[in-house]
Amino acid sequence: MNQLKQRLKSVIFDAWPAIYRIINTTFFFLIKLIKTIVIDGIKQIKGQL
Repeated sequence: MNQLKQRLKSVIFDAWPAIYRIINTTFFFLIKLIKTIVIDGIKQIKGQL
């Protein structure tokens, strides 16, 4: 049982950088997307005024 726990810990530890990178990339992409949508929305509103 203890060996299994140790193995699980090492697997998570090894996988963490990849998981972190995926989360980081997704987060960055989402922020970029939201910024683009907001800026386009503001431009459209200004264009209509």
